[in-house]
Amino acid sequence: MLKLSKMQYLLGRAITPPNVSNDLFLPGIDPRYAHHFPYFDWSAIKTMLFDPRVQFGLWLIKGPIFNCTRFFSEEEADNPNIQQSIVELDYHFPYAICCENKDIEAWVIDQYNRFWETGLHKALTAIEWGFSGCQVMYKLDDKNRLNYDNLILYKQEKCRVVTKQHGIIGFVPDPHSNNYIPLPKGFWHLHQREQNAYYGQSRLKGAHVPWHEEWMQGGARDIRRTWFYRNAYDGGELYYPDGAQDIDGQPVPNVEVAVSMLANKRTGGFAIFPSQRDQQGKQAWEYQPPQSAVTPQGMIEYLSELKSEILEGMGIPAEVVESKGSDGFGSATGRKVPFMAFIATLAPMVSNIIGDFHDQILRPILELQNKGVAPKISIKKIVPKTAPNQTELPGADEISQQDKSGL
Repeated sequence: MLKLSKMQYLLGRAITPPNVSNDLFLPGIDPRYAHHFPYFDWSAIKTMLFDPRVQFGLWLIKGPIFNCTRFFSEEEADNPNIQQSIVELDYHFPYAICCENKDIEAWVIDQYNRFWETGLHKALTAIEWGFSGCQVMYKLDDKNRLNYDNLILYKQEKCRVVTKQHGIIGFVPDPHSNNYIPLPKGFWHLHQREQNAYYGQSRLKGAHVPWHEEWMQGGARDIRRTWFYRNAYDGGELYYPDGAQDIDGQPVPNVEVAVSMLANKRTGGFAIFPSQRDQQGKQAWEYQPPQSAVTPQGMIEYLSELKSEILEGMGIPAEVVESKGSDGFGSATGRKVPFMAFIATLAPMVSNIIGDFHDQILRPILELQNKGVAPKISIKKIVPKTAPNQTELPGADEISQQDKSGL
């Protein structure tokens, strides 16, 4: 009995009562460097999402997950033609669904395809927030089987996870209400779960410092806007003589005439002056046209560098989107090494979302349909056994040259 109780203890979890966890993802900052690390909280995330560069970076991350993930049956996974297609079509995340019951195998593939179509984009809001909480909508098919249908996404800043024995059992969409959504009616997905087991960590945290430097008061955008507003060009100079002009029988001081002339000057406008000259031969009225000021060296590059740092802070190498010449766009120029390194960083995210969907939605459905015992399902990453000739790949010559140069 002693050995059995120890085994049960090791296989189980520490017993703790259910509770709503508020253990969020905002760690302390060393005060010696706090002036370089602005406070990162919910409002910072919401504000960063207004930046089109941040949105662009998020879709660079989410796009390959949407478009390059495919699910195949066990038989298809062993088919050389399918494996060749996986390579040629750049399906970076191909998975084989394996089950002894082929009807269940096909059903599981259908569930994943449905989830990729209707729910993935909602679940992946965890990338920018650290986590996502959704209500799962189910439906019955023509065989009276329960099927996944859709997700209803809740606002992350209000959601709080509910735990029991250190495991997630559901969440509340609003901590000020009594509404509780247990799993599997709820779906809770985490990004960078190694940082926080309940709330993950936002992908935007690494990009917050350069983003803040760009958008803060007195930051890069303020510098650019202020310079172009105040210093890009002057309005010209107009020298006037003392005295006044008779306009419609009323004397108007020359200074007022000069101010009115320059205030009304527009592109394509003109100015007319009397030809009277003083004793030194200078014109009584003299106009110096406006001149363009030279943009300070490095000002434009400063803002561009911050934009690159924002993407790098989100885990996106600059080489993925930027071209050093006019030969192409980002990785299309043959710089495949940074691109493939970036794709490799997405692999754990794909595995996590597949695993969460299986554990929180698929397995409970199968247990319900099979009297509490879910059939064994194996989800395996497909590694094609054959690949096309390296020289046939686009940009292969560039890759070879860069490899030789040490890239």
